[in-house]
Amino acid sequence: MRCFNDTLNRAPELSLHQWYIGPRVDVWCLGVMLDQMVTGTLPFRGTSVAEIRQHVLGGLLYPPFYLSVQCRDLLSKMLALDPQRRSTLETLKQHPWVEMSKGLLPFSEPSLSHQDRRRRQSEMDCSVNMAIP
Repeated sequence: MRCFNDTLNRAPELSLHQWYIGPRVDVWCLGVMLDQMVTGTLPFRGTSVAEIRQHVLGGLLYPPFYLSVQCRDLLSKMLALDPQRRSTLETLKQHPWVEMSKGLLPFSEPSLSHQDRRRRQSEMDCSVNMAIP
């Protein structure tokens, strides 16, 4: 897969050389990154810069069926073509998909004495496989 990162992260108003609002462009970029994190792929795909740009400017975004309704809604608000309709950071922080994280358990680092035998074995297997020509 060829990646045209600059084109993929660029908000439509920047590609069109229009006046822009910095935080709204930031929301667009965050939407691109969130989409990639939850799907494992880039939101706008193509085989050339021109094709990707055409998909971005045409709003050709099709979130996968397996994403929750809230996640698809959040992405649509972050990747809205019209910057005036794009959500602000303040409204995004209040979105149900983002609010859902308040019920999750906090992350904690494992103690230094923690031993995960499966991970250790996996790391050893990997180092052995790398040594074989």
